[in-house]
Order: sequence, then C-alpha cells, then structure tokens
Amino acid sequence: MSDASSPVSSAQVIDARPPAYIGPLIPDQAWPLRYLAAIVVVAGTVALRVELAPVLGTQAPLLPFVLTVFVSAYLGGRGPALLASLLAPIAATIWFTAWPHDAPPVQWGAHVVFFLLIGALAAILMGELQRSVLAHLRAARAAAENAERAQESAAHMRLITDAMPALISYIGTDRIYRFANRLYQKWFHVPAGSVVGREVRDVLGEGAWELVQPRLDRALAGERVFFEEEMPFESGTREIAAHYIPDLGPDGSVRGCFALIEDVSARKRTERALREVDRRKDDFLATLSHELRNPLTPIRNVAHILSRGQVDVLTIRRSAEMLERQAGHLARLVDDLLDAGRITRGRITLKRETVNLAIVLDTALEAARPLAEHRGQRIFVSRADEALFVDADRMRLCQVMTNLLTNAIKYSPEAARIDVELQSAGDEVTLTVRDQGVGIDPQMLPRVFDMYQQGDHSLDRPQGGLGVGLTVVKHLVEMHGGKVEVHSDGLNTGSEFRVRLPRITQLAEVISHPANGVSQVAVRRRVLVVDDSRDTAESLRELLRIEGHEVETAHDGASALAKLDEFRADVVILDIGLPRMDGFMVAHAIRVRFANHQMRPRLVALTGHAREEDRGAALRSGFDGHLSKPVEPARLLRMLADEGSWQAVPSELG
Repeated sequence: MSDASSPVSSAQVIDARPPAYIGPLIPDQAWPLRYLAAIVVVAGTVALRVELAPVLGTQAPLLPFVLTVFVSAYLGGRGPALLASLLAPIAATIWFTAWPHDAPPVQWGAHVVFFLLIGALAAILMGELQRSVLAHLRAARAAAENAERAQESAAHMRLITDAMPALISYIGTDRIYRFANRLYQKWFHVPAGSVVGREVRDVLGEGAWELVQPRLDRALAGERVFFEEEMPFESGTREIAAHYIPDLGPDGSVRGCFALIEDVSARKRTERALREVDRRKDDFLATLSHELRNPLTPIRNVAHILSRGQVDVLTIRRSAEMLERQAGHLARLVDDLLDAGRITRGRITLKRETVNLAIVLDTALEAARPLAEHRGQRIFVSRADEALFVDADRMRLCQVMTNLLTNAIKYSPEAARIDVELQSAGDEVTLTVRDQGVGIDPQMLPRVFDMYQQGDHSLDRPQGGLGVGLTVVKHLVEMHGGKVEVHSDGLNTGSEFRVRLPRITQLAEVISHPANGVSQVAVRRRVLVVDDSRDTAESLRELLRIEGHEVETAHDGASALAKLDEFRADVVILDIGLPRMDGFMVAHAIRVRFANHQMRPRLVALTGHAREEDRGAALRSGFDGHLSKPVEPARLLRMLADEGSWQAVPSELG
C-alpha cells in the first residue's frame, strides 16, 4: 500500500498551489481560462470606469487599470497580468481620450508608457511572489514528506535490527551509544531504550570493558576490527564475535563506529564437541586396529604351528581352544560395532517375552566363564530364592549381562574375584556386577556410558575393547524401561554396575533352561555349500563331514546349479555375495527348478550382512533360514538337525 501511494504524494507536491490570498486562483493547466479572465477584468474595469466618470471625471483614466493588472495577476498569474497591462492602455485610448479637457496626445503617450512600466513591474513582482511562495510550499511539503519517509525508514531499520540475533549499535567518538537494538536490553537486563545515551563502559561492565576498550579505540581511529573473545559480562560469561566498523565522514574523519556483536557460545560449544567427537573417533579407529590385530596374531601363530605337522594331541587341543577363544573375541567386536551402528540409527527392535532372569544369567555366565578361567578369576553368584521374571528380549538381556561380565573380567587383575547378585527390590529386579579392578576416575564417571569412551588410552593398556559395550548396555536397558548405574570410589578401588528392570509376576516357570552344547540327533543331511571364499567353503565342508553329513562345495552360482544335477542336496548353504550371479538369483533359480517336485532343498543364507533388515530381506526373498558370518558351529548343526523346521519346506507347486 505504501509503495502504491508514493507517486500520488509526489504529484500532489508538484501540483500544489500557493494559498488563495496569494494566487493564482486559476491553475496552470487551464491557461485559456486564465487569459480570458484577464480580458474580462479589463472589460469590467472599462465598464466600471464609464459608470464612475461623473465622480472621477476625465483625469487619470489609466489609474483604475493598475488594479486590473493586480487582479489579473491574482487570478491567472504573470502572463494574464502582462496581457491586462497591454489591453488597459488600448481600452483607455479608445474609451476615454476623446473626453473634453483631455490632455495633449504627447502627454497621453507618456501616461501610457508610464502605465506599461508600472503594469509590467507589477505583473513581474506578483509572478515572482507567487513562484517564491509556491517554491517555499513545495520545499516545506517535500521536507515533511522526507521526514515522514525518514521516520518510516528508521522504523523499518529498527524492526530489522531488533529481529536480528545479534547486538547492533552505533557508538559515538565520545564512547556513548547513539543507537542500540532491542537485544541489548535482553542481554544486559536493562529497561527498553535505556542503552542509548549511556557510556559503553557503563553498559558492558568493567570486566568486559577492559577487553573491549583497545579494540574500540582502534575502530574509532578508523580501523575495521574483528575479534572473538570470551567476555565476562555482568549478566554472565559469553563467547562473542564482534565487528567494529568505523563511520567516516565526507572529509575522511571518524564520526563514530557501528558495532555488530554475535553470541557464538553455542557454536563454540558445538565446535568443541565436534572436535572431541573427532578425537574420540580417531582414538576409536586406532583402538579398532589394535583390537583386530590382537586376536589375529595368535590365530596366525596357531595356523603356522598346525601347518608344520607332527603336533601332539595336547597342542592341538590347546590350539583349538585358543582359536575358538580368539574367534569369539572377534565376533564380539563385530557384534558391538553393529549394535553401536543400530543404536545410532535407532534400528534396534526388541522381541519381548516373559523371561526368567536366572536362566538368562546362566547363559551369560557360560559365555563369560572361559575368559574368566583364562585369567584365573573366580565369579561368585548370589541369587534370590524366588524366580524373577521380566518382560524382555531374552537375547538382548543376555547381551547386557555378558557385556557387564566381560567388562569386569577385562578390567580386573588376574586371580581377582567378581561378584554377581540377582535380587528383587519391590517391583524391580536388580542385577549387580562388582569387581576388584582398576576402578573409574571420578571425572570419567559421568561419561562412562558414552560411545567410544575408555578410561585408559595408553598403547599398552591390557584391558582391550572398543569402548562401545557399555553404551550398548545403557541403551538396551533403557529400551526395556530400566536403568543402569555405575559406582566407583576412584582408581584401583574396583567398580560396581547395577541394572534395574521392571519386574512382572509369573505364576509358574514356563521357560526351561536350554541344553548346553548341541543335541546329537541321528539325522544326516546332504549339504551343498556355495561360497566364493574357498577357505570358508572348505572349512564348512570339514566341519559338517566330521558331524557325519555328506557335503559338496561350489564357488559360484552356475557351478552350484550344475552340481545340483548330480548331487541331490537336502540343504543348500548359500552365500549372498557371489560373483556375477548373487545368492538371491541362485535361490530363485533353485526354487524354479524344484517347483514341480514334492520337496525342494532347504535354502539357508550365509552372509556377512548381519543386520535385522538383511535377515528380513533374505527371508522375504525365499530363503528358509539366515546365518551371519562367522557362524557358530553349534547353531548351524542345530539348524540341520531340526526336523520340525525341515518338514516346513515344501516345493512351490503350481
């Protein structure tokens, strides 16, 4: 609206006329009417002079026409007044010079010349007066309009500066604020508008003024100044980024300076946090490299020992135990990495059921006991007399307990004691793991559950680990509606982790303890192992042959399909990442080939992709099972021996 009305205002200023008592009354655009008015005034004066002849006589007939010039100028301006000056002598000569007692012609001519001079002068003076008044009026109105626009611009500028998330001000050479936006009053908790007129020192406070003064002096000397500083304002310490821009006059002198101050405290905190994350990431990558190389060293040594031959049975048994222990360590590292990634993306889902915590604890103890025995440590378990049930994911709770146990084992010295308590506390179940290990520095306690956080970053640290196990514990416990706590009196005083979970009531224990080891079912399968890694395929073949299964291998999709023509497999263990023809394509070809058979081979995906979505994708594409590498031999053997699942694999008839 304001933009649209601006041209109209300008036009009104240009067309403005002087007040009525100054004239001209007739606008410039109606110029014929202006000159017609002059003629009418002259004619009227002639008529009036004739009527007044008895009173005025015949002397000075031109005198009334002086008034005619002024009236014409008042009505129409300078041009009509000059026209009236010319017409008046002509009319007077025609109408009045023949009267008796008239003056001689030469004397009349002098009167006419003198009248013309007076009329011209009067017309010019009236015209200049009208122009001067008009110009003054236009200037006054223009000044008023400019002042109004300046006020609007100032209001707009104030609105803009008040909306900006920065302190904006103008400081004079006397170090006094001439302008300050609204954020000043919020920062310094002063009444609105009270910053202007105050000294900078008074507003900022002594502490900040000591840091600001030398920079402000440089700006008032004509230098553009930028700095970032932590400022101790009276309202609190803030990190700021400040720009001081000098205001130079036409002669180059400094009239003051503009100050733009931004609160960068949040950005600085973010930058420090990102640097800390980057540092921890680098530490984690170095730790990961170290942790992966540690188990690979004994694996390579054992491989070299066994390849030399002439090895006694005891050495073979110890080598097998070492390989199993180090392979389990590698598998735990990979599982921790995968779980850390799932936690970051929020992709972990729980499969809840009624779970007896005592049974889950036994499973976790079985997993952790070999590591404790290897370090000569003893685990003492104290349980409640009653059965304790929770609504939880059995596998994830076992993971929580295993991580806490292995953490206690790693950070405790050899031959140390580790205490585990499983008790009830009202409507909660508590699991406590207490060790006699290195303890936790008080400064580390608030961050002990952070991702990739470890207390000891030295290269020779004996504990190992990636620093993600406790993070996984915390997130899994919280997903179950529980809470995990840590306590330590300091370094070399041990530590205590306590998990609290909501308890549920269970009338009878319906969950039986799974049998340790593999149930030996007298079922022999014909198995085709398809993997482009020859070592993986050959090791699986030997593993299954030892258990009595008949096994063949293939290393690509085409060879696998050709092998099925001569080897009637009951189960096809199929790697997904095969060259040229991937596992999904091979599985589809097998289902098509056996579509008209009563039974087809069972298809088991064996892949390094262990995410839940990978398992779901394999099952949706037609696989009957999914195993992630490295596969646990016991799990693979149980799958082959499971008659119930075996009967559920018909061919795709029709």
